[in-house]
Amino acid sequence: NKKKFLSTYKKFINETSFMLKKIGVNINTVPVLDLKKKGSSSIIGNRAYSEDPKINSIIGNFCIKHFQNKKIGTVIKHIPGHGSAKVDSHKFTPKVNLKLSYLIKNDFFPFKKKLSYFAMTGHIIFSNIDNKNTVTHSKKVIRYIRKKI
Repeated sequence: NKKKFLSTYKKFINETSFMLKKIGVNINTVPVLDLKKKGSSSIIGNRAYSEDPKINSIIGNFCIKHFQNKKIGTVIKHIPGHGSAKVDSHKFTPKVNLKLSYLIKNDFFPFKKKLSYFAMTGHIIFSNIDNKNTVTHSKKVIRYIRKKI
């Protein structure tokens, strides 16, 4: 039930914001906007909201808005999307060879036009944008994120 979920999530955000402020923290590294995909690395696991890019986008907007209402900045992650990575990027370098048109409609979609103050990049090579560098080190992918996402 969408309404019940959002109500419960808002309570969670309010409580988390209260606790963060109490200890002097004003940033939270949420939301995780990566897609939950079968056959992909389990590193994202239950941190992902859904396999549906539109649902992730809606929940991401909700999360960002309600944390910002409580004066807590957010860090969207892992831009432009970790869902198609087959290996844990903390141990190996994932290389995603999917077509850009697919990535735009799926993995990249939840990150589009988010009003978060910060973003954490994924440590992934998207071979159809930059075949050599991970997002974090790729001028091409960073430029793509800034202009298209």
